[in-house]
Amino acid sequence: MGPSTLVPCASCGQHVRDEETQCPFCGTRRVPGVRPVALTPRIDERVMMPMYGGPPRPPQGNAVLLVALALAVTLAIAGGAVALLLLR
Repeated sequence: MGPSTLVPCASCGQHVRDEETQCPFCGTRRVPGVRPVALTPRIDERVMMPMYGGPPRPPQGNAVLLVALALAVTLAIAGGAVALLLLR
């Protein structure tokens, strides 16, 4: 027996052998060699990007400012602790 082609069942969506006359999962009769047509068209991402503004951008604005402020406070506190140890 050679390799068989798997196709989705038009009723349940499970993949069945192309030569099967009935889906083994849901029992729907099918015609061998006939493939179901997709009901939802595929939309190219080049069409979708202008509609939704493109890919997500890295964080900007307040989040970056908050991270920079937290880093500055952390360094100031750590620097003060090091200075106190050196003065002893």
